[in-house]
Amino acid sequence: MKKCVCVIVVLVVLVSSCKSNHSQSSLEEINCAYDEIVADSTLTREEQMDRLHALLLDAYASHKEDSVGLDLFVQLISGYCDSQEALVLYAKASEMIRNNETVKVKIESVKNESLAAPGKTYMEIEGTDPLTGEMRRLSSFVGGDKPSLVDFWASWCGPCREAIRNHLLGLNQSGKVDIVGVAVWENSVDDTRKAMSDLGITWPVIFTGGRQGSPTVQYGVRAIPAFVLIDPDGTILARGNWIDDILKHID
Repeated sequence: MKKCVCVIVVLVVLVSSCKSNHSQSSLEEINCAYDEIVADSTLTREEQMDRLHALLLDAYASHKEDSVGLDLFVQLISGYCDSQEALVLYAKASEMIRNNETVKVKIESVKNESLAAPGKTYMEIEGTDPLTGEMRRLSSFVGGDKPSLVDFWASWCGPCREAIRNHLLGLNQSGKVDIVGVAVWENSVDDTRKAMSDLGITWPVIFTGGRQGSPTVQYGVRAIPAFVLIDPDGTILARGNWIDDILKHID
């Protein structure tokens, strides 16, 4: 069973830590149901995601006016809703949720998702080399005789590190694509640099800092890891949060 993407797996901690006027038993029920779905190895990834989506949507319906509902809403639009459903939920959300800064950024990402859809031309990403501090641009690595695989990741993200260990290291050795890491939502460049060393990353990495001004917004990335496969001519071939789906487009 594949693990949920990184922004999503924090749900149980968020919900458990929230305090509201609703009974603690209600929150415990949400947590228990979540754990049971994630632990059920008989479910396919699609079945697991469908059940988690239904669970979160049902729980959100009972917490639309409190902080628990805010956390649930963020989780829903981060990875369990398509863009159309996310926008509908946002339009119907309470003023408290709509005015939340995190929600506003997420919704901006939702609206931009189509700009980086397959068939579109990739957009420039600028940042620094974590090892040297020199300026780096994505355009420096796109082109040549093979596709480029852009990996949006963070040092603290468990599923990101798992994808690197289990897939990207081998893919890099295969020579089938040029991998470019984009370090996002980081606390410091030191964290990125250490993760690169720990994981054995030898491909170029563009460090883009924290959440403010992150290229994840222009690319419509709502959860990490996220992958964008770019043809040498600059056309986006595939994108998504699951590396297995991307690998299907690599010869």
